[in-house]
Amino acid sequence: AQCLVANFRHGTAQLGVALAPHVRRTGWPLLGVVLFVDEVFRSNRLRKLYVEVPANNIPQLSTGVHRLFQWEATFAEHEYFEGGYQDVHFYSLTYERFQNEKQF
Repeated sequence: AQCLVANFRHGTAQLGVALAPHVRRTGWPLLGVVLFVDEVFRSNRLRKLYVEVPANNIPQLSTGVHRLFQWEATFAEHEYFEGGYQDVHFYSLTYERFQNEKQF
């Protein structure tokens, strides 16, 4: 996981997470992401993190991600992938929601 494009004036940043195929849907990488997000929020005094998810990756998201992150927007046919354009979905996680829901 990594924190990208931090905007301290607005208290936002973009969160990037890449998982190897063999650990997807196992559940345990989510703990590492939760610990990382906790540190990002605490050490940077951010109020909101964003994630950008291409349509082909939506099925790989765990139910925990859907519970924590809230849909913000979709850019239709935004990204070229395997011969065609696909939608890209944007989700957000506020500090308040994270604090209330991180014990999943």
